[in-house]
Amino acid sequence: MNEQQGKVTFFSANIDFFKGFLNFKGRTTRAGYWLTVPLQILVGIFIAISLLSERWGLAIILFLSIIIPLYAILVRRFRDTGLTNKGIIALLLLPVVLTWLLPSASSTTINIVTYIIAAQPTDKLLTASTSKFALFFARPI
Repeated sequence: MNEQQGKVTFFSANIDFFKGFLNFKGRTTRAGYWLTVPLQILVGIFIAISLLSERWGLAIILFLSIIIPLYAILVRRFRDTGLTNKGIIALLLLPVVLTWLLPSASSTTINIVTYIIAAQPTDKLLTASTSKFALFFARPI
């Protein structure tokens, strides 16, 4: 949520992750995003354990507690790299569309693309192009 570079700690990033669970505006720095990934992985492990032990209610609560903040921080991180709102929506809907059109398609490729975009520095994806396609995805310089 509008973090300043160099001012993000593990604790503050994870507090912001949950405080901003419905905040799809603003930006999230690389550190602010990546410092939340261990928590996301930990919650994912607890979800898997809950499912394996057939504790469906706990798994659903954990899933719902992480999925909305996960998308909110991803949108803010994508915006920080220089993507437009339309480009972000297209990238987030791509897995849904591909899974529907190609059920055997691997989500691994889409996850890799997501991680590559999230790893980019602030405003790295801004474009000097006048192409409508480029401007659909990236903000102009």
